[in-house]
Amino acid sequence: MNIKDFIEKFIKAEDEAWINRNFMPLAALEDPKVVYHFIVLGADIDGFAAHKQQILDSLASYSDIKQDWKYLTGEGNLFALLYEAHYISNGTVPGLPPAGGKVDVNLMFLFRLKNEKIVEAWVNGTMKGIDFNVYLK
Repeated sequence: MNIKDFIEKFIKAEDEAWINRNFMPLAALEDPKVVYHFIVLGADIDGFAAHKQQILDSLASYSDIKQDWKYLTGEGNLFALLYEAHYISNGTVPGLPPAGGKVDVNLMFLFRLKNEKIVEAWVNGTMKGIDFNVYLK
């Protein structure tokens, strides 16, 4: 499979997970031990199960989620995407705005593949509207 075909499948799989809570397409593209290095959060998400839970937690914390992925580049076993999203907080999670508050996310993802599966991703950017000090105490 060429890298652009893989990226197209990945974006569709992410949409399927976020919109329909169907994680099967995403599970087919990620190694069970995938690691997402969220530099912006100062933490890693270890494993597909943790990535799935992160999405479910986000779906429980936000409404009116609008997302957009943009292809940057890709070659061999590496590819990069831009991710832009806008969420409305439900006000139930510490560090998030009160109910109705906006969160704007602009991230760059650099992915590494092995055996046609995502095994690692580095994520950095901005997440406006989140108070990270709540988690650093």
